Amino acid sequence: MGSETTITLARAAAKHRDSDMRLTGSYSPLLVFLSVVVASAASYTALDLAGRLSSVTGRARLAWLLGGSLALGVGIWSMHFVACSRSTSRFR
Repeated sequence: MGSETTITLARAAAKHRDSDMRLTGSYSPLLVFLSVVVASAASYTALDLAGRLSSVTGRARLAWLLGGSLALGVGIWSMHFVACSRSTSRFR
């Protein structure tokens, strides 16, 4: 399915090569900065929780590992959500 889409898009691009089709977009610099802050906080939290793994064993170790994984996963999702919430793009 992916290669069919690529071929179709390549044919469409070749067909409209002489036309003036442009992809334009805009974004909010404040939200981009906020997404970097969210990503930094999430990675710090995940690394801090991962650092505690060496001092615990058993179920507690699994809990710290799951907590760090969850913190990083939610942080990455939040970063992308914040960054993409005000971005726009369209073909002209």
